[in-house]
Amino acid sequence: MKPPRTPSTLTLPHVLRLRRRPLAALCTFLAVVTALLALAPRPVDSRPVVVAARPLPAGTVLAPGDLSLRSLPLDAIPDGAAAQVPDVTGATLSGPMTAGSVVTEASIATGERLARPGLVVVALPLPSSAIAALVRPGAAIDLIGADGGTLAADVRVLSAPDSTNGLGSGSRAALVEVTPQVASQLAQRSAVDTITIAVR
Repeated sequence: MKPPRTPSTLTLPHVLRLRRRPLAALCTFLAVVTALLALAPRPVDSRPVVVAARPLPAGTVLAPGDLSLRSLPLDAIPDGAAAQVPDVTGATLSGPMTAGSVVTEASIATGERLARPGLVVVALPLPSSAIAALVRPGAAIDLIGADGGTLAADVRVLSAPDSTNGLGSGSRAALVEVTPQVASQLAQRSAVDTITIAVR
């Protein structure tokens, strides 16, 4: 009878045969980990930008409550995107924005950039406090002369009465965006005619 094998006499094939199940489990585990690492999304470079916290009409003077920060991938950030809320606080929107839209240099306007190309901004005195209460930034209004003729239709309101419009506290006037021709007509008529406001 052959003597039993001692551990020192076990060959490599015998060791592999004895450890077959643990080695198979280890190989399976490594294969699963490798597959998961291959399928996992790679980290995407991003940075925070300022976005509208809620829908905002054109002419809104931006306050901190109107804005929030959101991290976006670098390739999804538009040119001129604002990086900090204080950078655009107090600026005026040149057009309406939906919630989550990125605030950029093109979407805000101050001073000489308040009006869109080809248009100018004028201060429009409002005939009554009742009308003034209806006029809000982003609203569209029609300007009607004393003779009943329409001076301008679908005029965009940039700043409502009693807001920060450079006209002093309690001023009953709105900043509106019109063509230079309409601005000239308003200047000529304001001294002799009453301008009626029709809010759309």
